[in-house]
Amino acid sequence: MPDFPIAVPDLPTQRAIAHALGTLDDKIELNRTTNETLESMARCLFKSWFVEFDPVRTKAEGRQPSGMDADTAKLFPSQFVESESGPIPKGWTSAPLGHWVTALSGGTPSKGDASLWGGNLPWVSPKAMTDIHADQAEAFVTPSAIGNGTRIAPSGATLVMVRGMGLHQKVRVSQVRHEVTFNDEHFSDDPLINA
Repeated sequence: MPDFPIAVPDLPTQRAIAHALGTLDDKIELNRTTNETLESMARCLFKSWFVEFDPVRTKAEGRQPSGMDADTAKLFPSQFVESESGPIPKGWTSAPLGHWVTALSGGTPSKGDASLWGGNLPWVSPKAMTDIHADQAEAFVTPSAIGNGTRIAPSGATLVMVRGMGLHQKVRVSQVRHEVTFNDEHFSDDPLINA
């Protein structure tokens, strides 16, 4: 095998590069740990406020919720009422999810029918659901695709990924800011339909 000359930095430069890369690795690990801690705190806070109703219980006892500013505390009532689900904060409503949203399943128009593809209607798949808003469509369909494999999710709808390989990492949820069509790996709900 022939010999090829390779330029190698001197030892102090190699150590400086290794130190910089090690520092970046440490920062990545710190960010990962911080994100896990923040997610855990958010889950605990949600459970405390909206499952166990701790702020309402505290106010019902005549005390102010600790760790909560006055404006936020005002949003919680100080009494409970009975519901089919058990005691809930006064003024709140307990109802099945279908009472609040209309769930729609999407679909994929036939790839073999050219008349359904290449239009101006965005067709969203979970690949676009990497942020709070799913604005980047990977393909576009024609109006003929509506009812022929896919359907419209109205502006303001929430897309929820309900099946597919991405679910082993996390559940993807995104809102759309304009009308889109969507594939069959997630469903859309429009909270404004029942408002």
